[in-house]
Amino acid sequence: RGRQAPADAEAPAPAPSSDALPEKHKQDCRVSSEYCLDFMTYGTKETCQEDSDCRVLDVGDYGGEEGKAWYCGPAQASCTMSLTPDDFQPIHELPENLQPESEMFSDSLQASAGYWAGGCARRSCYSYIRYASCQCNSRCMGYGNCCYDYGSRCVHSPAPAPPAGAGVTMTLYHTTSVMAANSIVASGFHPGRSGWCGGAIYFINQPYLPKTKYAPGITKAGAILEAKVNMGHMATHFDRHCKGYGGTGVSAARRAGYNSLTFNPGDGAEFLIWDSAQVQSVKIFKYM
Repeated sequence: RGRQAPADAEAPAPAPSSDALPEKHKQDCRVSSEYCLDFMTYGTKETCQEDSDCRVLDVGDYGGEEGKAWYCGPAQASCTMSLTPDDFQPIHELPENLQPESEMFSDSLQASAGYWAGGCARRSCYSYIRYASCQCNSRCMGYGNCCYDYGSRCVHSPAPAPPAGAGVTMTLYHTTSVMAANSIVASGFHPGRSGWCGGAIYFINQPYLPKTKYAPGITKAGAILEAKVNMGHMATHFDRHCKGYGGTGVSAARRAGYNSLTFNPGDGAEFLIWDSAQVQSVKIFKYM
């Protein structure tokens, strides 16, 4: 056991609220959050736990049922996050590439996976839920186990053609863990469950994070990906908080008919897409 603190020792100061944090630290927390969220999209709860820059949060501490879902967030205690149960990933949900060829099911296991099972409304269309009676990823057609709403929620018609001159292809960069980078090169990008502007794929237009985007540890042991991305019809009128077009981020841009968006949080432009088909190519630019 640790040594007991003297009776007259001062209590530790509480972590500052996000409003009280210096602007640079808010930026560091945003970059750290984007880095850690990639473990939810391309990895597992265990890979999040193994990275010293991230920590696992339980949905039970955010209004959900304890032990049923998890979230990968920055390890810094001062990085406060406003989360709801919908931001968390079901404990049995895995990236699509980890789906086994076959699996034995039982009533008890299917019941334990039922927290998000039964339909695609609250699930990622790029993941696999162990023991669930139906799936929502692209492999379900081959396995014959698609959920009833797979077609309406996960099979999207091609994005509308952008207006003349708007369908520019950009060379963009994404900093992530080595594990996630290798998965992306092998299986492609997938939109995340959540993020600063909503669930999307986040890029910047230069290979190295500016100093103001620097997050301790991330730029020392990660990887930089280079991608050619068709931006389609891009929404450009978002403020630094990703507010614009009568709403916030991805949901507002999609509702207004855009294929991508850009915003500047104060330390350089970021570019977002939510349809992975817009990524024309991706490669490792550099391991750090």
